[in-house]
Amino acid sequence: MKPFDIVGIGASLGGMHALRVLLAALPADFNMPIVAVQHRAKDSEPSLGRYCSLWTSRPVFEADDKTTLVPGHVY
Repeated sequence: MKPFDIVGIGASLGGMHALRVLLAALPADFNMPIVAVQHRAKDSEPSLGRYCSLWTSRPVFEADDKTTLVPGHVY
């Protein structure tokens, strides 16, 4: 079986607690890019990256379609 190359996490507003717990529990040597997406209202402010940076010491970035994903980073 081939190992995974990326971790993808999807959550609604109600899933933020689970995302916080997951990011805080990852071991220091966890070395895959993590992409988190959130379903939100069209007119709401994009704040997922800001919250994720509070919950982990890993580098956190807002990604776009040209972002190169780096192991150990959160997008």
